[in-house]
Amino acid sequence: MSVIQGLGAMSEPGAGGRRAVRTVVDWIEETVARTPGACAVTGPDGELSYAELDERADRLAHLLAAHGVGHERFAALLLPRGTGLLVAQLAVLKAGGGYLPLDPAHPVERLRYQLDDVRPRLVLTTAELAGRCRSTRRGSCSTPRVSRKGPTRPLPAAPRARVRRCGRAWRPRIPPM
Repeated sequence: MSVIQGLGAMSEPGAGGRRAVRTVVDWIEETVARTPGACAVTGPDGELSYAELDERADRLAHLLAAHGVGHERFAALLLPRGTGLLVAQLAVLKAGGGYLPLDPAHPVERLRYQLDDVRPRLVLTTAELAGRCRSTRRGSCSTPRVSRKGPTRPLPAAPRARVRRCGRAWRPRIPPM
């Protein structure tokens, strides 16, 4: 997958010389307003314009919010690389939540450990990968269906992501006290 146009500076000079921070959601929405038909992303599953990316992310964001994803709440993303992964990431940010990216190539034990550690509200995945995300906790794997209805108003964004970097053993290293 490749983003066609770079994000550039995510902050701009503001009043008093301070920098006004723009989120990824802000940047996407501004780009949709300027060039809705421009190609936003290409991947092995096709390409999406900025308008299509924004519309799909809006629909999914409302569904995620209805399933409890929001401020201080995570969704895990166990998805193959492609346009759907970018839609899911943007949707979680639009819902105000954070996401835990899970690599489908990782061993099942590692995926389960991450799910048990973070305890996301849901796991967004495909039917083919759903068996890999069964946690030892109840009800942790979900594949919500997205409505094909028109775009809806985006929810407030509070961008966050949780990325696990733990080395070869993949379990977090806890320093001695």
